[in-house]
Amino acid sequence: MKTLLPYAVLILFMTSNVISYGQFSNQLSNTDISDSSFDTSISLESSAKSETKSMQIIQAISPVITFDEHPYNHNMHITSDGSYYYTINGGNTGNGQINEFSLDGTLIQTFPIQIDGRGLSYNTSDGYLYASCFGGSIYKITDLNSGSFDLIFGNIMQNIQASFAISEDGSKFYDFYAGTLRIHDFSTGNVLEEISGISSGSGNFGGDAAVAVDADHIYTWDSSIKTVYIYNHSGVFIESAELEFGDNGHSLAIANGFLFVSKDGDYDIGTWYGYDINPTSISESEKDFKLNIYPNPSKDKITIVGNNIKEVEVYNSNNQLIYSTGFIDGKNHEIELWQYSTGIYFVRVFDGKRVYTEKMVIY
Repeated sequence: MKTLLPYAVLILFMTSNVISYGQFSNQLSNTDISDSSFDTSISLESSAKSETKSMQIIQAISPVITFDEHPYNHNMHITSDGSYYYTINGGNTGNGQINEFSLDGTLIQTFPIQIDGRGLSYNTSDGYLYASCFGGSIYKITDLNSGSFDLIFGNIMQNIQASFAISEDGSKFYDFYAGTLRIHDFSTGNVLEEISGISSGSGNFGGDAAVAVDADHIYTWDSSIKTVYIYNHSGVFIESAELEFGDNGHSLAIANGFLFVSKDGDYDIGTWYGYDINPTSISESEKDFKLNIYPNPSKDKITIVGNNIKEVEVYNSNNQLIYSTGFIDGKNHEIELWQYSTGIYFVRVFDGKRVYTEKMVIY
């Protein structure tokens, strides 16, 4: 199992957004949902984590495509086969439906289907739509016109509210809940890999059970602050992006090359927003910054070497700040480790513009 950077220790940088070094206030709020199947609770642990220092995103990304939808339940999830968008609603099976839209967002047809949907994904390998539903099962939509579907995997998701994502080649599907990502073999349902420590919001409408995937990246989000967290397929954090609109934690999806989220209509008209996000795995300034921590693992002390060190912080695996230098200006810094217990830690170095983080092991 891979352990990644905790929530507030993440390196947050955007090539197109203005970023400042300061306090990041995570304003979480409950969503009033009438359905008894929806859990909108916010954990105290997540609220405590929001007080940790990190980079602050200033400018939100605007959508490039917007269209309204009346789903008669909640505006749950969206996918595309490259020719059309398809959405699925959720809240109860009696009003269950999949809507087909043109790529400019014009409603073409509504297909009634007796599914309480959470996720919807198009599988390029067989040309079928697949839906995850309340309860954690996945169904194959065998015929839209008749509303027919077959159970593929029963109660396989980590959480009964989870949406899901299918890989671009159709060989895998992704299941996320409360920081843990599971990658499944699509043909068998077996878990191929599990990655922990991935950031998200709290509660199903906060984004704790939603994941989106494209050819190069994995996306999760915190809908309460409209912030998307972007990782590569190995689970290494790349950057975050703040979105201008969207509030339904379930709705995060990749469709026709865009990152989509919805503003939930809650049994009325809601809105879909598609964003053009192009993550960069290594920024130009990151290439210029040289960071080395040695020895690693260590039991006595570590030396941090960089060409421009302004501040150093160390966080433990519980996301608690245990060491901070305050402002310094130099090319190296030593930390004595004798007072710290064995385990995994994260060293965070600020160079005056950006934050760089490295994992450290004390034995």
